[in-house]
Order: sequence, then structure tokens, then C-alpha cells
Amino acid sequence: MQVEKISYGGWPNCYRISNAQVELILTADVGPRVIRFGFVGGQNLFKEFSEQMGGTGETSWQIRGGHRLWIGPEDARYTYGLDNSPVTVEVMGDMVRATQATEPETGLQKVMDIYLAATGSEVKVASHHQPKSHGARIRALGTIGDGSGRRRHHGLSAARHTSRDA
Repeated sequence: MQVEKISYGGWPNCYRISNAQVELILTADVGPRVIRFGFVGGQNLFKEFSEQMGGTGETSWQIRGGHRLWIGPEDARYTYGLDNSPVTVEVMGDMVRATQATEPETGLQKVMDIYLAATGSEVKVASHHQPKSHGARIRALGTIGDGSGRRRHHGLSAARHTSRDA
């Protein structure tokens, strides 16, 4: 796994996490959020909303695209807590961790741990959140393809498909 700091989508502080086959782009200017996942040099398998790329500090929730942490059950305050501020990114051996400051609206702090296989397209994302202020409640945490669980591991994988003329 290689990790390098790059600019991406108008954000100057992103991290490209890659091996010879696939890459992820983690934003540090907002998040925690993985804004890109795909084959090296290939298309992004995640949607990006171009009008929201590069933005920070908005006073309303932004969908932006990519992959983010969702708090459930769906509730305007918790599910759509603002992730429009910088996160701390740490490279810790074979893992990259993005940690959000405590959300003032919810009292929760979200953390995303990303593991990329040395070869191939396997990615694991471990997501968790911590109550950091009095009155904050532990809630269900959902990410790609899942709607529950406090600490979950989620895998992403990509496969190249070729088409043949009949």
C-alpha cells in the first residue's frame, strides 16, 4: 500500500491510497469521506457531485458523493450531521485513519479506518463513532451496503469486465 498527499477535486489536502491495481482518495479537508475508488487510471466507481467538489465550511449538509459514515436510524440531526470541516489523517502501518472533530450538533466523533490489500482490489473500511459530549448517544452506524452496527468492517472490491463482440 502506498499513501501520498495530493490535491483532488478542488481540495488541496487529500490522500491517495493505492497499490498497483486500485486507488482510493480520502479527503482531509472535509469528512471523513472517501471520494474516489477505482482502478488506477480508470473511472471513479463512486458518484461525485461536481458543484460540491472542493467546498468546505458550508452551513448545510452536502452530499458531495463518495463514501461517508451514516448514523441511523435516519434522523435529520444525526444522519446529516455536518462533515464539512477538516479531519485528521494518520498513516498507521497498513491502515489509514481519518478522524473527525466532535460534531457540535450531535456530540459524536466519527472515525474511518481504511485497509487496502497489497495486491488486488480488496479494501476494508472499519467505521466507528464515539460520544464525546454529555448527552451524546451511541446510535447505529451504517456505511456502504449496510444499515446497522456500531463497529463494522465493509469491503469494497472491483473487477475488470471485458466485452467481446458476438
